[in-house]
Amino acid sequence: MSRLALPLAALLFLAACPEGETTSPETAAAAEPAAEEPPKEVSADMIATYQGMASDVYSRDYERCLEEQMAAEDTLYMRAAFSMHLELDAEGAVTGAKVNDMLIKVRNYEGQDLADGNADAMGECLTGLAKEWAFEPAPGTTCEFDVSGSVGD
Repeated sequence: MSRLALPLAALLFLAACPEGETTSPETAAAAEPAAEEPPKEVSADMIATYQGMASDVYSRDYERCLEEQMAAEDTLYMRAAFSMHLELDAEGAVTGAKVNDMLIKVRNYEGQDLADGNADAMGECLTGLAKEWAFEPAPGTTCEFDVSGSVGD
């Protein structure tokens, strides 16, 4: 009986499928790739969290770049203000950093601006360090945003 049951089951299966189809509609539906979900968007609150993190956690990097710049320009008094564009991957790591605006001034001990500092060197320092940053919680998708900061007397 078992030798007859197997060929009979195969015959019944093939009879249930439309001509040219060798799988059932349920199996065919399961084999089709699922429609791709639209990309997830990062909320404005999450971007604000990342911007705050850049100001609070990574501000030491701003100071480090200014200190290097002060040493390069042989001065004790400088200030810098900047805006930078950051791009994150889905895990929260910075994959791109670009300075939008940079103001850097050499000052005297009274706080008066004397000359412009080297904005290119300061920008290179900031973007180089920013590419080592990571933001938590991870966004789960790529995102980009601007941060701004200032450092110095």
